Amino acid sequence: MFKRPILEVKLIFFSQIIPRLYYRKNFRNWWIHRNNCDFVKGVFLYPIKIGCQTVFKQNKRQFYMHIMEGYETNEIQPGYRCTSSSKYNNIESTPNIAIISLYQKLFSNTKTRFSRPLILGWNDENLLEMS
Repeated sequence: MFKRPILEVKLIFFSQIIPRLYYRKNFRNWWIHRNNCDFVKGVFLYPIKIGCQTVFKQNKRQFYMHIMEGYETNEIQPGYRCTSSSKYNNIESTPNIAIISLYQKLFSNTKTRFSRPLILGWNDENLLEMS
């Protein structure tokens, strides 16, 4: 069984909506909904904003998550990069792949996993509203 840490995520930078991404043909790549949504009452969608940055502390290190436009194999979807001190990973297709790849570089014998919503603070209503 994998251990998923409890994270205190802070929003350190947010950006604006870029109309060509959020309101055109590939718009579904740039919106998320909360896990606790009610499809009968309606769903609140939140934009995945380029330039948004969050930070959390794990294993005595600060980890920064950055949202970018595109990654190596797809330039029209969000890309995610994780950094910690001078270490960083490639731009990945999901935030959990970004943090896990860097985390395993730093702590090679770990089995720790990270949840996509938790890494970016998407489980926190206040962070979603601020971003």
